[in-house]
Amino acid sequence: MRLQLALNVHDLDTAIDFYSKMFSTSPAKVKPGYANFA
Repeated sequence: MRLQLALNVHDLDTAIDFYSKMFSTSPAKVKPGYANFA
């Protein structure tokens, strides 16, 4: 089973920075308005 979670954020750059630190990795894919940490 795979869990997926989608979050709407006000500031994508800040969210990417936060989750990059939390997961100790960079997003696998980044597009305008979108980041994927899968």
